[in-house]
Amino acid sequence: MNRTELLKKIKELGVPASFYSLEGCLIYGTVLDPMIEPGWYRVFEHDERGGFSKEEKFNSEEKACDYAYKLISITAGMLSDDTRNKWRDKYAKEGEM
Repeated sequence: MNRTELLKKIKELGVPASFYSLEGCLIYGTVLDPMIEPGWYRVFEHDERGGFSKEEKFNSEEKACDYAYKLISITAGMLSDDTRNKWRDKYAKEGEM
């Protein structure tokens, strides 16, 4: 999948936008970072203390997006049904799903 498809799947999961970034910038959460080197992507978890974990580098957008989806799915599983439903409704109302 590519970043557009990944974003759609994330919204279907009902994950709040503050929990991920597909552009490399985020205070904490799962980050997909298109690296300076063309064709390379970095995916990692960034915690509120500035630490990095689960970092992987990929030479294809598809592999990076698949890994990011795996990490974000884990986050989604930790959210309450109410939270996920609230965000699904928000995305639907904004026409983003």
